[in-house]
Amino acid sequence: MSSPKKKDVRQLEIPENLAKKAEIVAKKHGYVSLTEFVRDATRRRIEELEAKAEMEGGA
Repeated sequence: MSSPKKKDVRQLEIPENLAKKAEIVAKKHGYVSLTEFVRDATRRRIEELEAKAEMEGGA
């Protein structure tokens, strides 16, 4: 019997007040969990910064 594959994940720490604000916003906008919200926010910010770097001629 094979064991289930472990997900490649990292744990991060954020201040409690920021987590509470994020939970409120996430719930208000229909996110299922804080994790889903943080993943989406992180992806969007990365895309934003990469696009900005491309416009400025860097990578």
